[in-house]
Amino acid sequence: MVLRIPVLTAAFLLIALRGLAAPPVPPPAPPGCLACHPVHYSELASCVGCHRGDPRTTRLHIAHQGLIPGRYAYFTIKENVATKEGARHIENSACRRCHTIGGRGNHLATDLDQSVRLFDPLTLAEAIRRPALFMPEFYFPEAVVEQVVNALFAAGVNAQSTGADVEQPRVVHFQERDRGKDTIFVTRCGACHRVLTAARGGLGSGEVAPNLSGLFSPFFPGVYREKETWNRDNLKKWLDNPRQSRSQTGMRPVPLNRDDFQRLLDLIDEPENTLSALAPAEDPGTFPEQEDKQRPSSVSTPDTLNNQLIKEKDTL
Repeated sequence: MVLRIPVLTAAFLLIALRGLAAPPVPPPAPPGCLACHPVHYSELASCVGCHRGDPRTTRLHIAHQGLIPGRYAYFTIKENVATKEGARHIENSACRRCHTIGGRGNHLATDLDQSVRLFDPLTLAEAIRRPALFMPEFYFPEAVVEQVVNALFAAGVNAQSTGADVEQPRVVHFQERDRGKDTIFVTRCGACHRVLTAARGGLGSGEVAPNLSGLFSPFFPGVYREKETWNRDNLKKWLDNPRQSRSQTGMRPVPLNRDDFQRLLDLIDEPENTLSALAPAEDPGTFPEQEDKQRPSSVSTPDTLNNQLIKEKDTL
């Protein structure tokens, strides 16, 4: 009995000391993204650095918020083919006649450098597949859509900040049946041409002749003659007698008196704040950024659009 008391006391003391000791440390949980996805390109950047998302949670919809899928993340790899091809398609499609991409381009439509910072690539890809009003139908195959989106992200991420955190508000012009019918562009040009303007939005309904958005800017795909870009003087000469400049053109003369011509210029000659002061880069292959319509099943490559732009140069 005398021996049992010290033994019991010692046992109680050990139990008490064990209870005061720190609880056992559980094994570390795997990092958020790597709990589900294998490691790849770890030498380039972190998971979030390439794909965005939120690694702090395993809840799928939160973790994948704003996620950049792998097929749209090639822009994070230097000198990759997808981004270079996308940049070529952007140049051939004359996207900068309306948009700012990589700090260069006009401000007639959305600043795509801001778009890649605010939206995920799936949103931009859908905007290309289902273009907004007055945006051209590009008929890009899916592979080209992915290349263009990669190029937009590469350009937007690397574009120098203009000092503004958000895009400046723009006037939105909704489509109306009689909107702009009294303008000189609609009455004299709109049956064949379309144009996106800062003052009146989109004008014209024609699709058989070139879209004249950004006509006087360095990003317009066609030239007046040889390497001569469009300006007020040669536009007047062209309207007076198109075949004097190009003997094979199918366009007829559009004689305008002085007042009508000035009204036309007021519409298509955009103010300084809507046109970029930066000229196109010499190498277009590199960067320092409605209603659903039935698409023709026969269109499988972007060559259709490229051929259209070539015809614009020969026709206009």
